[in-house]
Parts: sequence; C-alpha cells; structure tokens
Amino acid sequence: MTKSSASHEAAALPNRIRPQLTQLFDAAPDGDQWLHEIKYDGYRMHARLDRGRVKLLTRTGLDWTHKYPAIAAAVPSLPARQAYLDGKLCGVGPDGVTSFSMIQLASDACNSPALCSFCSISCTSTATTSAPGRSSSARLGSAIYR
Repeated sequence: MTKSSASHEAAALPNRIRPQLTQLFDAAPDGDQWLHEIKYDGYRMHARLDRGRVKLLTRTGLDWTHKYPAIAAAVPSLPARQAYLDGKLCGVGPDGVTSFSMIQLASDACNSPALCSFCSISCTSTATTSAPGRSSSARLGSAIYR
C-alpha cells in the first residue's frame, strides 16, 4: 500500500454508521466517565457531510435530506470538510419545549423550523476533534441551530 492510498483510505467517510440505541436500566450510571443528556422529543438523525455534500439519515438508514432542506443547507457551514454527526431533529416551540408534532408538520411541509443537536462521531476538523466531547458537541449544536 502506498502512502497516498493509505491517506485516501484514512479520509474515507462511512456511508452509514449504525446508531447506538438506548437500553432501559433501573438507574443511571454514576461517575465522572459518564455523560448524560436530556431526552428531547424528535427523530434520531445522522448528518453525513462529505466535502459539501450532505445526507440526513434516519436511524434505519433512510435518506430524509429532502424532508428537511434548511437543516441540510446548514450542515456545510460547520468548520469541517467531512463529518458524521449523530443527534436529534427536534421541533422547538417558543417556550423552548420540544414538540414531536411540530417536527412532523415541518417534514410534511418540507419546512424546517427545527433544532438539530448533534455530537460528532467522525470529523476531519481540528476545530471539533481536538476538544473534549462536551465542548465539541456544544460547538456543533450551535452551528446547526437555525
């Protein structure tokens, strides 16, 4: 394998990553090694950014890019050439509460008054990969919020 082909393989972005799904437990784990997040109503969504091309993928791998064009248009504004992001696509009311019906209506109208809060699974940008998970997620979330 030549050095250039090794570099090309390292830059290859997966077409799809199976999401890690939640499991029901009696109590949340404790300790500093765990991160906890708030459960928002919405669709589990992956955003795949590859050199300006975006796909929004459901947890089963369906391409929903066409249903949320405003979110898809916002993803390339991230400080990355390539990224694979995991998160929730949420409708957020004026009071800050998420609404599942709001996101369904946005999908039906091909309109996106939605918040996409993502964490990075894979990213070719030092702006997000060099920071701990919490700050890179916050940066990515604020870049996607429209």
